[in-house]
Amino acid sequence: MLTKIRVAVIGAGGYAGSYHIPHLAANPHADLLALCSKDPDDLAEKARTFNVPRIFTDHLELLEKTPLDAIVVSSPHALHYEHCKAGLERGLHVLVDKHPVLRTTEWLELTTLAERQGKILMPALNRHLDPANLYAKGLIQSGALGEIFYARSLQVGYPIERHYVHLALAGGGPLVGRGSHMAALIPWLTGWQTSEVSAQVTRRPDLEVDVGGVINVHATGGALFQIASVKTGHRGYDEVEIVGTKGSVRVERIRGRPPWVVSHFGREGEDLRIGQLPTGKTTTDHFVDVIRGAESVRIPPSDGLAGVEIIDAAYESVRQGQTIRIR
Repeated sequence: MLTKIRVAVIGAGGYAGSYHIPHLAANPHADLLALCSKDPDDLAEKARTFNVPRIFTDHLELLEKTPLDAIVVSSPHALHYEHCKAGLERGLHVLVDKHPVLRTTEWLELTTLAERQGKILMPALNRHLDPANLYAKGLIQSGALGEIFYARSLQVGYPIERHYVHLALAGGGPLVGRGSHMAALIPWLTGWQTSEVSAQVTRRPDLEVDVGGVINVHATGGALFQIASVKTGHRGYDEVEIVGTKGSVRVERIRGRPPWVVSHFGREGEDLRIGQLPTGKTTTDHFVDVIRGAESVRIPPSDGLAGVEIIDAAYESVRQGQTIRIR
C-alpha cells in the first residue's frame, strides 16, 4: 500500500482553492507538490497558504518537471480532455471535476487510455459520496418507493462571468456547469440508462454561452426524467426528486450551503421518518485512498459517462432541433 501520494492540481482556481487543495493539504496520505493555473499572483497566494512548493502556468511544464503519482484536474470544462489525456499518457492517476469532458467520444477515449495504462480515471462527482444522496439511493434500492418511473431536478443560480462567458473555455452555460451534476446523479440514483434526449436552451444576444436550459430524457424501460438548470435565482440551489408508485424521495441543497437534506414522502404525500444517514466523504480524499489501496473505487468512469452522454446529446438536440437517440 502506498503511504504518500504525490499529487498536483491543474486548474487551481476558485473551486479547487475551496475544495481540492485544502483537502489535499490536510490529507496525511497526500503530498501536494504543485499547482497550475493562468493567474500567477493567485497561484503564489495559494502556494503560500497551503505550503505548496511549486507553481506553474503551463500544465505540460508541470508534468515534465514534477515527479507525480496523480493529478486533480479542475480547469475550465473545455480543457478537461486535454489535461486528463496529458496526465494519463504520463502514467498518472486522474481525478477530474464535472463536467468531465464535453463529448462522449472524448470520455470513451480517456477511459480506454486509463485502462491501457492501468490507471484510475475518476470523475469528481461529489454527490455520489454525499450522505443525503447515499441515503436516497439506498431507499430506492430497497424498494421503499415501489416502481420508480419519473425524476426531476432543478438548479438555479449560475455565474456567467470570468471564463464562464467564453464558449471555448466553458463549453456551454448552466447545463454544462451545473446540469451535468444531475445528468450523472439521476442515472446513478435510479439505475436508468438513457435512451433518448431532447433539450432547449435560452440565449442572450450579448453572450457566447446560453443562460439556461431544460433537458427531457427517456430512459430504457420507459421512465422519464427532466433536468432544468438556469442562470437566474439565488445562487447554488439544487433539488432532485425521484417518484415511484409507493412514494418519493427528495434531496436538496438550499442556497448552495451544505449539508444536503433528504426527505421521504409516502404514497399520499405524508412525510416519512428519515433514518441514520450513511457516512460521506470528499471525492478528493476518496481518490487518494483508492490510489493507496485503502478503498475500492466508488465513482467509476461509467458514472461519468452517463452524464457526459446526456449533456452531449442535449446540445446536439439544440443544434439539430430534434430528439437524439443514444441507445
